[in-house]
Amino acid sequence: VRAAPDSRMVFLLPTPAPPVYLANACVAERTTSAMKTIFIVEDDPVVVHVYRAKFVREGFGVEVAEDGLVAVRMLAAVKPDVVVLDLMLPKLSGVDVLKFIRSSPALKDTPVIILSNAHMSSLAQQAATIGAERAFLKSSCTPGQLVEVINDLLSGNTIESDPSKRLAAVPASQIGRALWRGRGE
Repeated sequence: VRAAPDSRMVFLLPTPAPPVYLANACVAERTTSAMKTIFIVEDDPVVVHVYRAKFVREGFGVEVAEDGLVAVRMLAAVKPDVVVLDLMLPKLSGVDVLKFIRSSPALKDTPVIILSNAHMSSLAQQAATIGAERAFLKSSCTPGQLVEVINDLLSGNTIESDPSKRLAAVPASQIGRALWRGRGE
């Protein structure tokens, strides 16, 4: 509430909601039962904003959790069609969130895509072992590419025939050689 100087008028100025929450409210209004839902688990608000905007433009409903603990709590109530998961999260790691998803009867078949800058081979190996369908580095994946992969997963397209799309459980430094060997070397 603010009063104009030398006036008896009072102006009520609404406090704008933070962009992340405002965008969530808009997405919730646009979500219908026929709309596929993508659950983004990411602590970087810029990454969330960019990918959410693209997913909404492509006709997806979007839910967001900013840390691993919030993700697990939300997943108890929300059944997304796809989860886009960062590995390096506050409170509970992405690997722990993935373990929760795979151990939950209601969620165990939900496709999980890793989108992370985590170059730690042990995390990537754990994610592959636990059952992430795909993995991408944030620095080399565009929102358009991710939408293409999500559409492939939702339409039931398999990745076994294309080794370049498979999540390799090898250290990042060996991924190129592993994919090359997969092509017949």
